[in-house]
Amino acid sequence: MKLPKQPSRLLVLLASHPGELINREEIVRQIWNSDTFVDFEQGLNFAIRQIRTALGDDADHPRYIETLPKRGYRFIGQPVPVAPARAAPRAHSAIPTFRRRTPVIGLVLLVATIAIVIGIRIYKASSAGRPSIRSLAVLPLDNLSADPAQQYFVDGMTDELITDLAQVRNLRVISRTSSMQYRGTKKTAPQIGRELQADALVEGTVERVGDTVRIRTQLIDAARDKHLWAKIYDRNIGNILALQMEAARDIAQAIQVQLTSQEKSNLASVRDVNPEAYEAYLMGRYFWNRRTPEAMNQARAYFERAISKDPTYAQPYAGIADSYNMLGNWGELPPAQAYTNAKLTAKKALELDPNVPEAMVAMAFANFLYDRDWSGADTGFKKAIEANPNYAPAHQWYAVYLIAKGDRKEALAEVAQAQLLDPLSLIIRSVGGWIDYLAHDYDAALEQCREAIAMDPDFYPAHLYMAQALEQKGLNPEAESEYHRALSISGGNRLALAHLGHLYGIEGKREQAERVILDMQKFPYTPAAWIAMVYSGLGSKRDAIAWLKRAYNEHDPWLVLLNREPAYDSLRSDGAFKDLVHNVGPN
Repeated sequence: MKLPKQPSRLLVLLASHPGELINREEIVRQIWNSDTFVDFEQGLNFAIRQIRTALGDDADHPRYIETLPKRGYRFIGQPVPVAPARAAPRAHSAIPTFRRRTPVIGLVLLVATIAIVIGIRIYKASSAGRPSIRSLAVLPLDNLSADPAQQYFVDGMTDELITDLAQVRNLRVISRTSSMQYRGTKKTAPQIGRELQADALVEGTVERVGDTVRIRTQLIDAARDKHLWAKIYDRNIGNILALQMEAARDIAQAIQVQLTSQEKSNLASVRDVNPEAYEAYLMGRYFWNRRTPEAMNQARAYFERAISKDPTYAQPYAGIADSYNMLGNWGELPPAQAYTNAKLTAKKALELDPNVPEAMVAMAFANFLYDRDWSGADTGFKKAIEANPNYAPAHQWYAVYLIAKGDRKEALAEVAQAQLLDPLSLIIRSVGGWIDYLAHDYDAALEQCREAIAMDPDFYPAHLYMAQALEQKGLNPEAESEYHRALSISGGNRLALAHLGHLYGIEGKREQAERVILDMQKFPYTPAAWIAMVYSGLGSKRDAIAWLKRAYNEHDPWLVLLNREPAYDSLRSDGAFKDLVHNVGPN
């Protein structure tokens, strides 16, 4: 509970004038000079909070520091009364000397009292221990830079801090998707803690001027809304990775979590980074997190720019692998182009840094969807989870792998873990419903999808998976309405279109189903498995099998679900279909 330099100076200033109002301008003048790189309002509020934490003071019922709104602060603590030592009087000097020393003695005693209070609190904290912290959320850091365009940089700082803390196995770290939803929130720490099931919150600010970066962080006990720890970091942008690692180590130490030797090594292993490469990487992740085909291509361009500035920087390669995987999964690129490039860049990332979990997941993902290397994918997903148990996408995609393999129980366990790490993630909740759909448990699928839609009525995957479940329950009008809703929100997602075409076929709307097939074939590439789905709905087994064989030869990623997708149920008695299922695996 050691006070940093600025709060210490502020405490001495206030205690030197007990009972007097010290206005904010005077504090700024004496504690921060005009050349100091700091936002005064944020810095002053931060310092006062640290002092109150050290003294065990409460802003609403102060015993030491009183706030006078919009004016300043006043020290109201009382020094311990001590009788002055008796001494033989000396002529003409006793009274003047006593008067000169009385204020000094009072101030010394006052500071001594403060020191005793802080010491008692340190002793109590060390003997009783802090509240057990097993889960933590890093809230979006605030941008204090003069340039709003630096938001991508600030978001990147938040992401990297989450990533570094997520390496600690004994700490559950809430994922970015959920944490970012609290940007600018007015909710209290206890509210956020309950919603995220987090014991503690990390909040702070980022301020950048040129190549200088200042990050303020503080740790809050979520349940009690109590300040536990705070620190300010100043670095040149070239040393930004070291700053992030140091902050993660300090936070882990502050919450007294036990680090393994490997975790200590990971958090101590840092390298300088080319500033231009780092900024390009952050911009790439900024676009990648938008999760649209257009943004994914923009992200890939920024990752490539980062590599051109620093070819030894592993993370941009992992970013490119993630981008290619998503573009392949969405049918935006042919599988050979998407997944071959994903594997090459993931492999390069792991050669440069074997401990990048994003690259591990990207490689396992491509092994699963493109190579149909079931054993290799299983090993890869497990390795990624071992490296970073807090990486929610690893659990999410491992869950999809497990349901494709036919292990529903383990799949649901993995998606539940992903939801625990990212409780507000719409895609993870929707994927939970999709897994229930693939397991032919349509009521459970509908329940999960409804929960996701309640969180965001315009999240199209939830509407798509709901439509699929409604169709399998025979609720065709409701299903058609949901398919159209998904198409409208997504701007014409072709997977939703394929399922709608399947429904048209089931309903006997042949002309509309055939129009769907023609529309999908107008694109440079459409997964053959999607076209086969429409023919399955039409009852055209020969055409459906022909397109599935084409999908097999093209390494269509959607073929791994051949034995689980209910839309293919009408084909299961066909011998050629059984051969395809056997060849796809797992065997």
